Amino acid sequence: MIRTFITTDFPRILEIYTLSKLDELRFEAVELEFLPLEKDAKRLSALRESDIFVYEDETILGYGAMFQQEIRALFVVVKSNRTPL
Repeated sequence: MIRTFITTDFPRILEIYTLSKLDELRFEAVELEFLPLEKDAKRLSALRESDIFVYEDETILGYGAMFQQEIRALFVVVKSNRTPL
């Protein structure tokens, strides 16, 4: 089920972001430093001013954020990223 974000979803949003970014960075040729979302003022601000939606199937498996006509974020749990949502 897709639903509107509620504040109690925030810890899970942070967790999904972290796991997804770490998975993405593992393919880089050089080692990059990971900046958690809660410490990234620019990305966090952009997320907070967006309309956030979560996909939930017993637990939150992904989220997306829209600002006006722009998709600002689209993240899914790494183990779910090959499963149709």
